[in-house]
Amino acid sequence: MSLSGKEVSLVHMLRRRAESGPSAPFLKFLQDGERHDIGLTLGELDRRARGIAGCLRTHVSPGERAVLMFSAGAEFVAAFFGCLYAGVVAVPAFPPRNRRTAPRVHAILRDAEPRVCLTDMLSSERCRELVSEMTGSEARIWIETDMIGDRFESE
Repeated sequence: MSLSGKEVSLVHMLRRRAESGPSAPFLKFLQDGERHDIGLTLGELDRRARGIAGCLRTHVSPGERAVLMFSAGAEFVAAFFGCLYAGVVAVPAFPPRNRRTAPRVHAILRDAEPRVCLTDMLSSERCRELVSEMTGSEARIWIETDMIGDRFESE
């Protein structure tokens, strides 16, 4: 994308918007379809994405893949932008709910060959268990993005 002759990325645009209007809403997630439960401002999304990106950089190099095992919501959006900030390829996949849905996730993991799996604390144990059962391996790095906080916040 070009803006006044300069190449501009989605990451650059989010960072610029977050700096100029950090309290502007970015996402409103309707938990039950009507009631606004979860939201992110531009500033919150930028802060969360920078934290996730900093954590990712300690485990993977730009261009490598990370599978995002989240249900729809704010944490998925933050993880997706965290991957963009770190230059990591985001591979979305709903978390496996049971052994019946596990083969779909197994196919994604086989095809993507990610070094990292991102999920949230609520889904982590079940995802790890089902992925381990179907692949026979715990070789992947698992990161619970909602536990990162600001300790990895980067540029």
